[in-house]
Amino acid sequence: MKKGFSIIEIILAMAILLIIVQTATVTVLNGFGANIRDENNLQNNIANKNVLENYITTRNVGITMSGVDNIQKFSSSVGNTLFVYLSNWRKPISKRGNWATATIIGSINLSGGNDGGETVTRDTNYFGTRLNAGPDLSTYSIGGGTTVNTVSSYSNSGKTNGIALDGNYAYLATSDNGGEFQIVNISNLSSPTASGILNISPNAAGLDMVSDKTDRALMLTGSLLYSINTSNKTSPASYGSVAVVATGRELCVNGNYVYVTSTSDTREIQIYSIGTSVPTSAGQLDISGNSDALSITCMGNNLAVGLADGTLMIINASNPTSLSVGSTFASGGAINAIDHSDDNSILFLATSNGTMEFQAIDISNLESLSRLGGVNLAGNAMGVAYNIAEDTVIIGDADNSNEYYFIKAGL
Repeated sequence: MKKGFSIIEIILAMAILLIIVQTATVTVLNGFGANIRDENNLQNNIANKNVLENYITTRNVGITMSGVDNIQKFSSSVGNTLFVYLSNWRKPISKRGNWATATIIGSINLSGGNDGGETVTRDTNYFGTRLNAGPDLSTYSIGGGTTVNTVSSYSNSGKTNGIALDGNYAYLATSDNGGEFQIVNISNLSSPTASGILNISPNAAGLDMVSDKTDRALMLTGSLLYSINTSNKTSPASYGSVAVVATGRELCVNGNYVYVTSTSDTREIQIYSIGTSVPTSAGQLDISGNSDALSITCMGNNLAVGLADGTLMIINASNPTSLSVGSTFASGGAINAIDHSDDNSILFLATSNGTMEFQAIDISNLESLSRLGGVNLAGNAMGVAYNIAEDTVIIGDADNSNEYYFIKAGL
């Protein structure tokens, strides 16, 4: 005879359900062709549940775990296909392809002879800056996964060297002596508009830009690192600055620290505490040799740093103020920019390697780095950004006929 549930088991189950509180909705669709990558589309599908009755295996399941803000996705196999979204509706589920067989799916040729520069992505949109002349900020999308569409272009005075996104705003580091730091409203992607500017005195071109997502931006001007209050998007104000030894090149934020690459032969990586409004020096790392540190990306307890001699370095930052060099990889050309996959298992490099300017590096084993694949471009790659939603990178390139390349992983 089948044994029933005891009263103790029932009470225990109820207690567990109380701990697992309902704060996220999981929707499972059994079958193909139901696109729920977009929040509105998902809600429309649920509203039209009669049409989808044959496809829905489980419509709504309440789920919550402690630290739900850190939960991005949950997936499993139910029926033919399972699509699941948790608390962050807009974060897509990664479907990574084969970067050993990556191919160019499109490129953009802008008028004039100025190079593509730094790039970033958000959702299914791609943003590129242009060195030396406008448009200073261009936005693109990839229709159907193969066709590159221009969404908008935005021009300012001076060239744009760095970009960071913060919600509905883009922060630009420019060479404009009247507004080295600029805020652009991108709430309407098809028509970006100027929001606010900050003039840095003495005049010094902004070189790179990050946002720590707390109404503050950090901008390099070469010899100084500025902390900027962005709580008022129409009137940004400087908190102050701290000196950078030699010339700073790029920066990334990890917790309460910002890491700056530089041309110093004894302080290739400089560390600054950003726990207060104005950054303070917190240490440095002297990398053996005299090759400049050009590029950097933060990955939790590790940093990935690219040198002018083509060396890729993994830096242990588990102690944020006492860094140590780990494994290295020779890319064959100056590493001008770096980005990483959402799970920190792949690095994407923009290099000056004459036969493989774009490279994808497997770092799943931090002790043994290896190249997954790469693509030969017409010019040196100057910027790179990975888009998780479409498993695609945008490259800013020094080719006058192809300022931006779009490269997608193979099947």
